[in-house]
Amino acid sequence: MHSDGLCKVGRGLGCRGCGCIGDKKMGESRTIAEWQKSAYEQSAKSGFHDKDPVFSEFAANMHSEASEMWEAYRKGELNKPCDKAERMIEPLTCLEEELADIVIRALDTAETFGVDLERAMRVKHAFNGTRPPKHGGKLA
Repeated sequence: MHSDGLCKVGRGLGCRGCGCIGDKKMGESRTIAEWQKSAYEQSAKSGFHDKDPVFSEFAANMHSEASEMWEAYRKGELNKPCDKAERMIEPLTCLEEELADIVIRALDTAETFGVDLERAMRVKHAFNGTRPPKHGGKLA
């Protein structure tokens, strides 16, 4: 964490190294749209947007992150430090890391394919509130 809360690593959305958003202070509220843009820009800086987007690759990458979380659970490692914890500005558990990866992949995918994720979440969450318990009989 930066002592004054401001990024010293870089400027601009999704600067490399700390994941801050430009001049915003660490921990300051961000909109879903800001996170979406930041996830995309960081992914682009890392070389993941060097070709035309292929939706199946984006979907597979989100699935891959969920699978990594499942494997950590199977190994009994969800609450253990993740393999990158020592290199992070704040160590994460495997569960925290994989949930973050799933969300980051979803944000990047939304930005890539022009989805207003904040609006979609608001609409879908409202709809889910109208559904019967377990959506009418699902077991899980």
